[in-house]
Amino acid sequence: MTHDLSRYRAEFPVTESSVYLNHAAVAPLSRRVHAAMCGLLDDVHHYGAEHWERWSAAYEATRRSVARLLGAAPDEIAFTKNTSEGISLFANGLDWQSGDEVVSLSGEFPANYYPWKALESKGFVCGC
Repeated sequence: MTHDLSRYRAEFPVTESSVYLNHAAVAPLSRRVHAAMCGLLDDVHHYGAEHWERWSAAYEATRRSVARLLGAAPDEIAFTKNTSEGISLFANGLDWQSGDEVVSLSGEFPANYYPWKALESKGFVCGC
């Protein structure tokens, strides 16, 4: 079965000028994400926080959609600004016990590695 990827490529203008393989740190935005972000910024620009209830409803709808996609409950979904922030929150938010271990890839991005390394002083084992 072949897939026509042109409609997906068209959603990401970066593909017009680049072959973009690294999305771990700064991912290219799709046209829809760009439009939504610009719409929110424009709303804040013109109305301040007047429409925060609308924004909150949109965040919750997104949380439900992501949960459905992943087979999770909406209260299991957390939004962070990037992967590094999410890993740091996770690493520092659980009740780790002495001897607990995390295994990671060699050459991991530093911001994704240091939160685990910092826990070693508490007896945590970083197999990084």
